[in-house]
Amino acid sequence: MAKDSLLDELEADKANNARSRKGAVAVLSRQEAIKEAMDHGYTLTAIYSILVKKGQMPVSYESFCRLVKKYISNPSKPDN
Repeated sequence: MAKDSLLDELEADKANNARSRKGAVAVLSRQEAIKEAMDHGYTLTAIYSILVKKGQMPVSYESFCRLVKKYISNPSKPDN
């Protein structure tokens, strides 16, 4: 019984991780356009709404904001 439960949880985690990677790919592939829209004063809500309508953003708004913060607003510096 516990084995099935563990397998179910592992499969759910696998699906969530795949969705998360798709979100990062979606944000990174539109990084310049998102940054440009932000620089022109558009809100993340407006940007996200358009991307969802176009079928180009496979994650929740909260995840989108986290990814924008991570990769666009505060990109990490490469290790030297």
